[in-house]
Amino acid sequence: MTIRSTIHDPRATNYDLAIIGSGFSGLAAACKAVEQKLIFCHISNGRGMSQHFSGAFDVIDPRWCHPQLAPRDYPAIKVALDDFIRSHPQHPYAQISKNYPDFSSLFLEEMTRFFSFYNVPVVGDFQDMVVTFGSTGMAKPTGCALRSQGMLTSQLRGSRKALYIDFPGLVDYHTPSILRQLKNYFSDVSCVTFGSQELFDGFDVSSYLKYFDLRDNARVLKHFIKQQLGDATTVLLPPILGLGLHDDMYEDITCDLEINLVELLSALPSVSGFRFARILETFYQKQLFPYYLGTMTQRVEEGHYVKGCIIQQADGAFKEIQAHVTILATGSSYKNDHIASHIQEMPMESQDFMRQGFSVSYQRGNKGEGHGTIKDYNNLRACGTAVAGFDFTRERCGFGVGLATALACFE
Repeated sequence: MTIRSTIHDPRATNYDLAIIGSGFSGLAAACKAVEQKLIFCHISNGRGMSQHFSGAFDVIDPRWCHPQLAPRDYPAIKVALDDFIRSHPQHPYAQISKNYPDFSSLFLEEMTRFFSFYNVPVVGDFQDMVVTFGSTGMAKPTGCALRSQGMLTSQLRGSRKALYIDFPGLVDYHTPSILRQLKNYFSDVSCVTFGSQELFDGFDVSSYLKYFDLRDNARVLKHFIKQQLGDATTVLLPPILGLGLHDDMYEDITCDLEINLVELLSALPSVSGFRFARILETFYQKQLFPYYLGTMTQRVEEGHYVKGCIIQQADGAFKEIQAHVTILATGSSYKNDHIASHIQEMPMESQDFMRQGFSVSYQRGNKGEGHGTIKDYNNLRACGTAVAGFDFTRERCGFGVGLATALACFE
């Protein structure tokens, strides 16, 4: 049943569609709703998983099928996705692909459309894998990354010498460990320290972000890199390149010095989450559709039909939202037994969650075993971390599954 056929039901008003949750899957659903010219609203009590993300928009880790794969040999995204689907037939990717003749190509089109719609500057051509480097310096494959936090595999192949810049006080970025890892990917790695312990005493990542949001300090860092660069073609450093000036600073350094400038992925608190939030704030100022910031306290239902929900807004006021279709795009636990916080651990088929809506009651036994029940709804869909059957941490597929399951909601 498509969303367009469902919205003709006369029992709800106000909106064709209500999207609950504004992590990656909720954002993807909003993008599709605009594309299909639906009248909809977006409801959220925060930014979902997007506020905690590392800077990498993960699709799948090709090492699940090729464990010994080196970063310089990462395959194209389409190849990695097709390989994974063939070897994991119960995964949400595989279940969704049954309804699309060339799912991986369609997925890449949706991925391109997503970043264009939200005007997110990324590194990646939506064809080849992007190489990112974690907070320990370990290389990690991803679909694309925020523009300063990754490099194309072709850039890595052409870069043999690297410079790592150490910043005093950043305990989450242990320089000796990072250098050991980087030497696995570059034939020559040198290291310099910016400033001194005395100058940056008590600094953490947030302090450095504020420090480099001042243009004079940004110019000092650029001059420092130029002096220390030598014949290195890639410069790596912790994620400290400011917030407000981040794009300008990155553009200025890379264009003027003609280098690959790569920040390591974010530890918590997530610098990348802050940057992504700023992008979304700019987007929502356009007011393309109603956005309600609040917590859903109760759903309004009639038999197997969800008429809408009641939310408590930031100012404490309650508001009833009515919609023909509701998309649940959040894995958070809601009141009224709406969804359990451990839904991914429930022994149920992922396609059951994607096809229709559901209500879950969940209890954990003394030995950790789970017991769940499902109530189907005719007009409630689920996507993202509300869907079972995948592990976004180990499989490195959180963003990709969010995008794909949002697409499945619009079948």
